[in-house]
Amino acid sequence: MPSAASRTSRCISFGNTGSEQVSTPTGLRCRSWIVEVPEPGRTDPAARIAAQDGYLRDYVAPWCTNLDDPSHPFGQVTSFHFMRYLDPTHFPGWAITVEVRFLGTTTTLTAIQDEVDGRLAAQKHAKAITKFEDRSESDWDANVLPEYGGPRAGPAFADFLGAASRLTLDGKRLGLVTVANVAESWAHCFRLITTGRG
Repeated sequence: MPSAASRTSRCISFGNTGSEQVSTPTGLRCRSWIVEVPEPGRTDPAARIAAQDGYLRDYVAPWCTNLDDPSHPFGQVTSFHFMRYLDPTHFPGWAITVEVRFLGTTTTLTAIQDEVDGRLAAQKHAKAITKFEDRSESDWDANVLPEYGGPRAGPAFADFLGAASRLTLDGKRLGLVTVANVAESWAHCFRLITTGRG
């Protein structure tokens, strides 16, 4: 376990300087699934975040092996990230949610659809989730909202969300990590992904 000094000095810089290397190309499609995690015995925010953390650790983190394998359909996608919400206003009628998102071409997203649906159906059968919904495919860049930089920021925003998601899924201790050189809206997303608190 890192020392307190090393933990407090960790900083992720992902700038709006224009000099950062962006690996995600423009023109990608996005396919997402909303997943509802069962409510825990307690309803306080810490217990609900712990339920999300448990789901991500036990059921989503194992996907990283496939995401890193170019011979697997998951390894063909360009980018992967997740968002998580406790507030039902994001998805009316849903409670504790995790939204998993894959970015790629229509061909690569079509190739993973049955795989993701099958994994989520198995999770529902095991009562790890209460329900899930496959969202329609969309144009990633065109749908990046102005407060996140708009379509022009689409590739960099996808890289940023992917990095935050992988840090979380890889089990990094992120409570004391800060982000630098990003808009507050991006920092909010980072906190939401890594700690469940925007």
